[in-house]
Amino acid sequence: MDWFLHIPTSRIHHLECFHSDHRLILLISDAEQKRFYKKGRPFRFEAMWIKENSCEDVIKNSWVDVDDTNLVSVLLKKLTSHQDNFRTWNRVTLARKLKELSFAKEDGL
Repeated sequence: MDWFLHIPTSRIHHLECFHSDHRLILLISDAEQKRFYKKGRPFRFEAMWIKENSCEDVIKNSWVDVDDTNLVSVLLKKLTSHQDNFRTWNRVTLARKLKELSFAKEDGL
């Protein structure tokens, strides 16, 4: 109760855990609440991306150093960077693959 009195805009979520009888607790501050309740499709890593040679580079570039003293903030920034980089990379890679397929189809392969 003391926590809510000090930070009334925070929210606590009890997350599902299928491998234990314990549940994780996610505490969201007012600034993070917008991110948690963001509309649109959630980010999902696609296993097929691993087959692409450039996938590893996207991961390495996403985890570059971030200048911030707050470790939680650093992690959130890196995760956001990771998701944004993969979304862009996926769009570009998919467009390139579709172009290659259309050329192969035109060539009768």
